Amino acid sequence: MKKFLKHFKPAILPMIFVVVLLVIQAYCDLSLPSYMSNIVNVGIQQSGIDCVTPEKAPKEEMEKIKLFMSKEDGDFVSSCYKEDTYKDENTHEDKEIVVLKDNLSEKDSNRLAKILEKPMLITYMLEKSQNGELEDDSVSGEIDMGEFNNIMEQGIKDMTPENQGEFFYLTREKDSEPDLFQILPLFSEDTRSEITDLMNKQLEGFDKLGDDTVKQVVVQYTKDLMEDAGVDTGNMVLSYLFYAGLIMLGYAGAISLCMAIISLLSSIVGARFSKDIRSHAYSRIIQFSATEQGKFSNASLITRCTNDIQQIQMVLIMMMRMIIYAPILGVGALFKVTEMGAGMVWIIALVVGIILALVIILMAVAMPKFTILQKLFDRLNLVSREIISGIPVIRAFSREEYELDRFDTANKNLTKTNLFVNRVMAFMMPFMMFVMNGASVLIVWVGSNEIDAGGMQVGDIMAFIQYTMMIIMAFLMICMASIMLPRAFVSAKRLGEIYDTEISISNPENPEKFNENEKGVVEFDNVTFEYPGANEAVLKNISFTARPGKTTAIIGSTGSGKSTLVNLIPRFYDVKEGCIKVDGKDIKSVTLEDLRGKIGYVPQK
Repeated sequence: MKKFLKHFKPAILPMIFVVVLLVIQAYCDLSLPSYMSNIVNVGIQQSGIDCVTPEKAPKEEMEKIKLFMSKEDGDFVSSCYKEDTYKDENTHEDKEIVVLKDNLSEKDSNRLAKILEKPMLITYMLEKSQNGELEDDSVSGEIDMGEFNNIMEQGIKDMTPENQGEFFYLTREKDSEPDLFQILPLFSEDTRSEITDLMNKQLEGFDKLGDDTVKQVVVQYTKDLMEDAGVDTGNMVLSYLFYAGLIMLGYAGAISLCMAIISLLSSIVGARFSKDIRSHAYSRIIQFSATEQGKFSNASLITRCTNDIQQIQMVLIMMMRMIIYAPILGVGALFKVTEMGAGMVWIIALVVGIILALVIILMAVAMPKFTILQKLFDRLNLVSREIISGIPVIRAFSREEYELDRFDTANKNLTKTNLFVNRVMAFMMPFMMFVMNGASVLIVWVGSNEIDAGGMQVGDIMAFIQYTMMIIMAFLMICMASIMLPRAFVSAKRLGEIYDTEISISNPENPEKFNENEKGVVEFDNVTFEYPGANEAVLKNISFTARPGKTTAIIGSTGSGKSTLVNLIPRFYDVKEGCIKVDGKDIKSVTLEDLRGKIGYVPQK
């Protein structure tokens, strides 16, 4: 087998390049569901706004948001924006706005988004509540008025006289309901902080909602702020969808290119590998002596050099296209779903367990049949070869019906075994499809509850389904490989038997040359020979000399060893005892080429 495996060496570099391409293909495949999820979650549900930080916002609204921040956070937010104005197309009045600075680092951008999220949610909910527009009870709640009044009373006491006067004016002397956002600036920072903490507690569902759902609520407010600041959010949606679609198209193109190159390389490597091992196998068979040929039937050697090599070639191509790719894709998809933290990984574990159990059952049932299958191919080839080569004899003895029955028996046995293997594989595919579709239904059912609870978004469910299908497809590819690999392993083992067979008749290490003074002298000196595995010798103590210019006739009954004796001269077999000399040289002391070059040999057939 070691001699057989050496043919893989020329394929190492192409296979490394193929593995690199498979990793690139898997990365592109694994990226597509994420972008699809973003198109649904961000592009459609969030109007193309992927961050809670508004690029532009009315200055007045930003001041409201800062009421629910600490002074340090408020100063940081102010440092991230610059003031500007824009003309309202409806009122034709200049509005004061703030614009996000362009030179913000990624660290500052992340910090800004984190600071803004809760204050923006509180501001948004309070504005909707005051306007009577709040319909989502999952993120609202009634404030504990006793605690709220205590905070307000203490806050009024801590106000400056000027702020107290302004407070009483707004709450008592105005006819309309006082605006909470006009009152809050009059309180001290500590009082506002206590009010903020109280509101955070009373926003029912805030802690229960997932981050994505809370982000969606805040992003809606971000969209309103940007529209109030003159930003065309409709154009943002189209830009986001076009950009995401363009990236997905690029990934799809990269996948197609990788697949084309991988298919080309795998086909080239598989064809060259088959050519090399087929050539080496034939060169090895040609060196076989009659002893080695007796270990294999001619039909078996033909099957090993054709069908067995074809099986190995198919698996080599499949390995470069699928077997290596399957674990890369499966592990990558598993990492992605784990990273999503959807709480549905148990579904994948359940599906993988079912598939694994199926594979084990199939291996236990089908694998023994593969060894039998190759032997049945040998048998069919043997019978076919014997019938075709012996047609005149068969006709002469009227054995047509008997030989047809022999062929029919061999053919039926092969067909029966093939049908069994194909039925096993045919059962596997619909079962896999049932498992895949069942997994999709289960994910949608469980995922809908997660969406209702605010733990996931619609796009996340779609991405999760795709990642799950990738994991299942990876196991499906491994299952297909598990069917093909044992058969290829059997073929490789059978081919390796040719490579590992020791050749009993070979050239000596220090060959001698023939004596040119003697020509045509053949001498048998006390030669004894028996066939391998025989109980007794065919030839015993044979001694004679055949000289040039004279006729030496060897006469005997059928099976007495006449052909065997002649076959010993060109070393088709080696003698057990004694020696044979040609032109005065022991035939074992010269090369086979020199020996057979001196002999004119006409076989009986």
